[in-house]
Amino acid sequence: MSAKLDAKKDAKKAQQRARYNTTFRKALLVVRRSGIAADLENRLRSDKGGRPRQLAVEVLLAACITVFGPGHKTATLVQIHDALTDSLPVSEQLRLGIAKATATTLEPVAIHQVRYLFKAVCRALDYSPTTGRVAVGWTSTDANGYRKRIYRPTTQAERLEREAEAIGYITRLLAASLRPMPEPTVVALDASGIRSHARRVRQTGANPHDDYRLDNSVFVQKPTGGYDPDARSGHVTPTEAKYDADMIFGYQLIPASASFGKDSEFRRLQPIVGLTVVPANAVQTGPALRVLDNINEVQETPLATLVVDRGYTTAVARHWAAPLRARGIEQVLDLTEPQRGPRLDPETGVLMIDGWPYAPWTPENLRHIARPQRWILHKPKPNASSRKKTTYERLKADLDRFRQQHAELAQYALTPNGAPRSNGTRQFKTSRFDAARATAAQRRTKAFRQPTLVLGAAVCPEIRQRLRWGSDEWISAWGRRSAVESGYSNLKGPDTERFERGTIRVVGLIATTLMLAFAAVHYNLRLLTKWAAKNDRYNADPDLLGFDRSIVGYELVTLDDINQRGSPQATAA
Repeated sequence: MSAKLDAKKDAKKAQQRARYNTTFRKALLVVRRSGIAADLENRLRSDKGGRPRQLAVEVLLAACITVFGPGHKTATLVQIHDALTDSLPVSEQLRLGIAKATATTLEPVAIHQVRYLFKAVCRALDYSPTTGRVAVGWTSTDANGYRKRIYRPTTQAERLEREAEAIGYITRLLAASLRPMPEPTVVALDASGIRSHARRVRQTGANPHDDYRLDNSVFVQKPTGGYDPDARSGHVTPTEAKYDADMIFGYQLIPASASFGKDSEFRRLQPIVGLTVVPANAVQTGPALRVLDNINEVQETPLATLVVDRGYTTAVARHWAAPLRARGIEQVLDLTEPQRGPRLDPETGVLMIDGWPYAPWTPENLRHIARPQRWILHKPKPNASSRKKTTYERLKADLDRFRQQHAELAQYALTPNGAPRSNGTRQFKTSRFDAARATAAQRRTKAFRQPTLVLGAAVCPEIRQRLRWGSDEWISAWGRRSAVESGYSNLKGPDTERFERGTIRVVGLIATTLMLAFAAVHYNLRLLTKWAAKNDRYNADPDLLGFDRSIVGYELVTLDDINQRGSPQATAA
């Protein structure tokens, strides 16, 4: 009996190794396609010196991606080292140069090299004001023949430059993991709290003169003395995964997920195409705009539509709506209750209700229609519980009530006469429905006297959008926001990428950002692999989606195989 159990365990372990080897090769291919490893190698090798480094940057990055898959309980640096030694076949270690074969032994890469190289990559891209440093020279040689680096803190301009470089690398890496897919024109944007591995510490608030433009490090310029120098306490939406807490100590993840139309073969996939991380109390609009800029730089097809959470629409127009309009990106946004209701435009006389122009004689009972509890409903299956069916019928009745009232309101709505202009203005055709209700003052307005009018850019700029809020077209477009929620929920899921407190044990803004990027790449690869298997589309990208041959037992490795490995040996940074 014990022999059979041992045989089953060995077979299962062999399958895990084969699956891991396939995932590692795919991750390595993504890293090579992105080209970021070559750039980092050149940066780390710019100052030559020291003994040759056994571990290449591309191999380290591929292992960081792979550890977020099954078979690994954590994604710590110790686990990354185990992935490069215990999980990879010996022949693959020799090809990659991370193991040295002698006449009698095999010397795998040491764990201190994994730690050293990961810190070197973080140090090269670090844009935190508390830990970011720039090398300016060397100390003089001491009596033992050693010398040390001399560093100075980074300036604001250097931090912004490093941030752009780091987020650009991440966007290129994510794009390389999605090469079989078309470039998206619609993305969904949200934010999600990420708990720091360190303990919470007290922090000071922001001063009135602080820069709210905002680079990722504005609110972390005041040191706290905590183990994680960049993490801050911030508000989040209470969920069960957060133990119903409305505050966390850590960061905010800002992911951008692609959303494809109902006719696309990728309509069920919600890959992550860009991301950044900010301290939990930082304003998110500035970093989010830079994520969108990086996506447009990587893609040949520019972004056209952005589906955003209500957390972004509360920002002032010059920080969010106006920059998006200047980039040619249309918003699909929901409204908070304070943003809803009627507002009169004195210049044209129109009544702005929920960000859309209506005739000023619109009845009072239609000016603030109660929103439904759910915008998107899915009919339960026939064998669903009676409780689910009852809940569905209640929510459907609520949504039908809203649609009926909104159909009455639509009769008073002004009709667009063309797309929004780049300067923020837009021409509308006025409504003559029930015009007999207009008062004497309303009859003197442009909304009554003119067949068309131009709505100025300064009229409700934060909440105006191409589609009329609450219309069937808007509800359909807003439903695509589920893409971003699916993305970051998979990153945190215990059965998926498992990114949660304790999974990684690094601290700091850049280290947390990089590890989240590696988890997102693994998520994208998992999505594509599952899609290819379900639809038999391995030929869409055979190198990325195909399966590798499994190595069972031993494989003959020649000296030429070792000498012709894909990654040249780098010099110590």
